[in-house]
Amino acid sequence: MELTPGTVIDRYTVDDRLGEGGMATVYRVRHTQLGSRHAIKCSPSRTHE
Repeated sequence: MELTPGTVIDRYTVDDRLGEGGMATVYRVRHTQLGSRHAIKCSPSRTHE
């Protein structure tokens, strides 16, 4: 799942993408209530057949 700047996930707003590797993508996010900056790692979803 590709996240774009401005996407809200729970209490965090995505600012930009920091990097991408074979296992996950890392995004810089901002806590909407505290204003603090964090990073989140998003792994691709898998479907099992």
